[in-house]
Amino acid sequence: MTSAEIEYMAKQLKPVVNPRLCPLAEVDGEVIGFALGLPDYNMALRHVNGRLLPFGIFKLLWHRRKIDAARTITLGLKPGFRKLGLDAAMITHIYIEGNSLGIWRSECSWILEDNWDMRRGLERIGAVADKTYRLYGKTLPA
Repeated sequence: MTSAEIEYMAKQLKPVVNPRLCPLAEVDGEVIGFALGLPDYNMALRHVNGRLLPFGIFKLLWHRRKIDAARTITLGLKPGFRKLGLDAAMITHIYIEGNSLGIWRSECSWILEDNWDMRRGLERIGAVADKTYRLYGKTLPA
């Protein structure tokens, strides 16, 4: 992602981010990794029937307090700091902090099937894959 894309995403996510679910890994004051966990707002959004206005926003705010799941939507480590277990430590941090917020389930979303480093890190902390999404391509005749 470019710096502009990261900045845009940060502005869009700011209203729903809980800093306790966004660990940073540092070495000598330099950030070498991060993870972004978000409360799973899909649980609250399903109650607004696709309409935030005029009264859906109140339903969203009401049901937001019942969110008991989180989604880790991104995790990254600088080269040279991978394969050290830091990924598993950050996922565990999100899970532990989530528990203190009433979040009892967590999902790491959209991990590529061949991203063995991430998959092994998650398996080390007891996570299991429960969904597989695949993209297929085919050239269509003109």
